[in-house]
Amino acid sequence: MKLLILLLLSLLDQDNVLVEQGGLNVELSDLDAYVYLLPADKRYEFSNDEQQIEKNIITILNMNIVYDYVKNSELQNKPMFNQITQLINETPIEPDAYFHEKLALEDGAMHEHVKGFILKKEYYRRLLEYIKNEFSEGKLDQLAKESFLVNSKSWKKPEERELSMIQIDPDSEHYDDSKELLLSLLSDQSYEKFVQSALEYSDDPSVQINKGNLATYRRDNFKMPFVDQVFSAPTGVIPSLFKHNNSFYIVRVNEIIAGEEPVFEDYEDEIKAKLLDELVDQKFQSIINTKATNKIDVNAELMAHVFERYKVFKED
Repeated sequence: MKLLILLLLSLLDQDNVLVEQGGLNVELSDLDAYVYLLPADKRYEFSNDEQQIEKNIITILNMNIVYDYVKNSELQNKPMFNQITQLINETPIEPDAYFHEKLALEDGAMHEHVKGFILKKEYYRRLLEYIKNEFSEGKLDQLAKESFLVNSKSWKKPEERELSMIQIDPDSEHYDDSKELLLSLLSDQSYEKFVQSALEYSDDPSVQINKGNLATYRRDNFKMPFVDQVFSAPTGVIPSLFKHNNSFYIVRVNEIIAGEEPVFEDYEDEIKAKLLDELVDQKFQSIINTKATNKIDVNAELMAHVFERYKVFKED
């Protein structure tokens, strides 16, 4: 295997093109630079994930598209971009003799490839930041208010009800007395009376723990066929004996917690953050799409071997 990998290394040239789209490409040196910047203990792991390598190659292609876009636009003269090259040139890149040795690369050439990769990566990062800064607070304010009006229903806090319930199963000795129990609870609708009756009559397995109190429910969480009657009743014992799966149910509405309409200010920051991310993604993607109309040409022969290239980083 080692001989095969060494043979492949000798056949691969860093100037070889992996993929090309619209006159822009990803050379093998780009992928080498990406792997160079990985932590040393992650390089071999990377070589075993072919799908991730393919995704990274497309990401690098997009990075090269962004670099070309900025270099050929007026953005290049803006303060955010016109100092990048100087900054990268002044940033030291630690040499990695082990990397050079394993891939049989010249130190000087690899250093320039890595520096170029970092340069393009910084253009990519700053363009995202530049686009984000383009959207003024005033424009976001208006869009956020419009989004809130359209989506306010999803933020509305629905009504909740605290419920207590007595369940009487068909094999219970109290089954035939269910109606009389309901009438008794209607004559004394106190919570204490309901708790006492639940402990005495209910067949709910959890009654000794919850004393018949089911806690708080929203309409969509109460999965019983008599949900409509429960959520339209006032507080107190509901004057109906409900039947489900042959068991009888007596329900008491202990408390009604009114729903709340959403207030824009409570969601303003969340809406703006989401909108900003969406607007930046759309703008950024439109830049990538300037080349997307062109077919991506893949060097199939080179791609078939590139997955093996970084297996040399397996620990001896």
